[in-house]
Amino acid sequence: MRGSLTPRRARGFTLLEMLVAMGIMGVVLAAAMGAFLANQKQYVLHAETAGVQATLRVASLQLERALQLTGYGIDPNFALEPWAMGPGGTAVAGGERDGSGPWGSDELVVHYRHPLFGRRLTSASAGSLVFTPPLSAEEALLRGQRLLVLCTAGLEQANASAYVTVQSAATTATETTVTLSVAGSFPFDEQALLDNACFDTGMVMRVERRHFYVAPLRLQVGGPVRPALLMSRGLDMNGDGTVDGRPTDWPAAPPATTASTLGDAELIALDVEQLQVAYVLNQPPAALAASFGINPGSGPDDDGNFVFGDSGAADVPNPETPAWPGSGGGPGSPPLFPIPPLLDTPQLQCFTAEQADSEDHCGYGGKRRYTGHPGNVRTVRFALVARSGPEDMDFAATQPRLDAPADGEGPLENLTSAQLPPASHHRRQRFYGSVALRNMFQRSHFLPPSDASGVYGG
Repeated sequence: MRGSLTPRRARGFTLLEMLVAMGIMGVVLAAAMGAFLANQKQYVLHAETAGVQATLRVASLQLERALQLTGYGIDPNFALEPWAMGPGGTAVAGGERDGSGPWGSDELVVHYRHPLFGRRLTSASAGSLVFTPPLSAEEALLRGQRLLVLCTAGLEQANASAYVTVQSAATTATETTVTLSVAGSFPFDEQALLDNACFDTGMVMRVERRHFYVAPLRLQVGGPVRPALLMSRGLDMNGDGTVDGRPTDWPAAPPATTASTLGDAELIALDVEQLQVAYVLNQPPAALAASFGINPGSGPDDDGNFVFGDSGAADVPNPETPAWPGSGGGPGSPPLFPIPPLLDTPQLQCFTAEQADSEDHCGYGGKRRYTGHPGNVRTVRFALVARSGPEDMDFAATQPRLDAPADGEGPLENLTSAQLPPASHHRRQRFYGSVALRNMFQRSHFLPPSDASGVYGG
């Protein structure tokens, strides 16, 4: 019929059109996948960087907090423990605090007085202390706790304070009796001084210890070995006789240790590879240096710049050595023990009769204030190196660098290339800190007020 329309058959895509469309779709998908993978890598990179920065932040805050308290309320002589010594000041084999950790890491040991703990003594002897009121369960003194005992009858006299170590403590409804360690932990082994009757009416205060070090450990059996920054209080907190917290096979690196071998140590931050410490000492002004015969570049440390631990090997402050200006010896000489306290008031505590005269007294203008004595440390510098947790195989295997001033990096103190960790695919970052030890300037013991019950500082 004229005018009728015949419907047209629908036409599909040709093979060529489908191939073209698939090609375009493939290009779009490839571009999208590439962008996704690039964003994912960027996210992983940022996450690893943020993780390492968080590790450094946690570790540095703990170190800074401990250093800011260092020396509070105690003789500067006891504030730092840069060496490892046994009873009576005998050296502990392999116990150096400088470079004795994995990959040349250092250790840092500081002390300060607890500001809110104090008790009035009712009796004291070389073997024990008795005080009231008794301690609560929260205040219990554990094995290894360090104490400062003061003879409040007259701190001007020599030996009016004693630093001791707790062996055990027993509390009744009326009093607490503390048995003191006969051996003690040098230099907290002055219990023999307590035979002086003036301590019977004195007071006892708690001294806090913070021991930071790096150790390799496994968080679980069969897990990977990871470096970590640990902190020990030197207390037998779980009753197993462990008061230092080092791994049982220290200083092997890296041993197959698990967390159970760390004793009472606390985990501060995982994946911290290195802790490096340097001690900046009191340096005499030119006029004093000339009168004391101290020439520029002839300080008590190994390179004469009055900074221990910034160069050389196992270079830490030490008790005065015979013949360093005013005390004998010089750099590298063995320490002379016991260490004379540095508080100014008791002139009988001066190191030699020569140093007790008007020119070379024990005060801040005397020669003893410019020796390698740990009480003369004025600033502690530290450097931390942290790495990412898992290895990133897309990141080239590298080894931590030493000094790179062109890149804005400062020194990792006294490290050598032989002490660095092996090359790996970890991403690493550094942190540098410096804390002035304000409490090291005190010249006498601080005596907190006491209430009627005999509790000090409460």
